[in-house]
Amino acid sequence: MKIVKKVWAIIENSDWKILIFKEKLDWKEYLYNIPKWTFDLEKDKTLWKAVMREIYEETNLKDTKIIDIINLYPKYYDDYISILILFKVTFTDDINNISNINIENNENIKDYKFIDSSDFKNLKKEDFIDNRIYQVLKNIL
Repeated sequence: MKIVKKVWAIIENSDWKILIFKEKLDWKEYLYNIPKWTFDLEKDKTLWKAVMREIYEETNLKDTKIIDIINLYPKYYDDYISILILFKVTFTDDINNISNINIENNENIKDYKFIDSSDFKNLKKEDFIDNRIYQVLKNIL
């Protein structure tokens, strides 16, 4: 059975809030997401490089410091297993002022914001691209 590895990043600012943004996939409306992508061994060589590349592509921010791998989340399909590898990440730069100007020519990503537990209470599972993101944030916040 094939195993597909996906890297996700939980990005905290200095106030311990977590970065989320809205992303549009195909025909769907904009839903909340965090930096994530499928690991490509030929492109990235390591999981750490994959998560740093993805963060840069979705936020245009560099100087990533990976703190730890938080957890692994498997999801089983008929012909493959998807393993989500969740990283906790921080930056050396101040990222409190991230905005849509960080992304160039990407109409699929918008509305960056940092949330804490009180903000999260106003969100529902249906507000997220993947319900695993909702569950992870619920557990962290």
